[in-house]
Amino acid sequence: MLGFTPLLVVRASAVDPSDAAQSLKPLQDCLNRTDVKCATAALAQISGPASTSAEFFNLQAQTFLLQHRKDDALAAIQKALHADPKNYDYMMTQGRIYQAFNDQEQAIRAFLLADQVRPHSGDTLYSLGMSFFMMEDFDRAAIHFKHALELDPDNHKAAFMMGVTDMANMHMAEAKPYLEEALRRLPNNPFYLLQYGLLLSLLGDVQTGLSQVLKARDLLPSYAPIHFHLGRLYLQSGDLAQARDEFETAVRLQPDDLPEAYYQLGNVYHRLGNEEKSRQAYQEFQELKAKRKSETEHPAVPTFPPTGP
Repeated sequence: MLGFTPLLVVRASAVDPSDAAQSLKPLQDCLNRTDVKCATAALAQISGPASTSAEFFNLQAQTFLLQHRKDDALAAIQKALHADPKNYDYMMTQGRIYQAFNDQEQAIRAFLLADQVRPHSGDTLYSLGMSFFMMEDFDRAAIHFKHALELDPDNHKAAFMMGVTDMANMHMAEAKPYLEEALRRLPNNPFYLLQYGLLLSLLGDVQTGLSQVLKARDLLPSYAPIHFHLGRLYLQSGDLAQARDEFETAVRLQPDDLPEAYYQLGNVYHRLGNEEKSRQAYQEFQELKAKRKSETEHPAVPTFPPTGP
């Protein structure tokens, strides 16, 4: 090991940056689209000097993150940081890996180190806000999202998360302008539409809220939580058949991860008079709840992926 590390540093420093950038561009493009199959294939094609550069290890870490390979992702980003220990982007990648695997304390440490290298960055503040949000420290999350917006008023992600944080703090009226600002900048983001629809329904405008969630479903029909929340809105408006269809779609798309969808499906089946299916759905709910060792009877269903919208 002692002989390997210096060799890595020498070889990494010998790579022509322009040549490496050209070789790594296809992989970077795949990662920009969060296309895991594309990134996996592009990574396998990289060889020669570019494959020993610090930037290669950074992109390799991001690819492993998309593949949910925590240990490999951390090992790769540590190689990048060994070659270039003060690189802001590499510190941020390290933080995002920890954040994605719910090690928020380590994520915050990484983001704070990045902040020392590049103070007052909206990206750093947004990322810190996300970690505090995932820790359910909504007050500190709000501070960081607001600061990110002050530095960059065009940061639609920070505006969206400020709205979500206000909702978590039960400040529904305050959340509305933030979500509307996020949608103004990115009107076809299904997560923004979903959250805005849920907010409108909570504010009493169920039909308009339903229309927003339907737009989200049309844009991202494979995302199970959209169907779950759509089912709840149909249930709220009294349309049991539509609610049943949406809950059934949710559990078909995500059979092992949405216990609450089974609970609501059991409720709908009962109200429709199908006691056998109701019993089966409640049983699925109980089994999933026991498997996940949930502490709550009705597990929360996210409106966006853990890494953010």
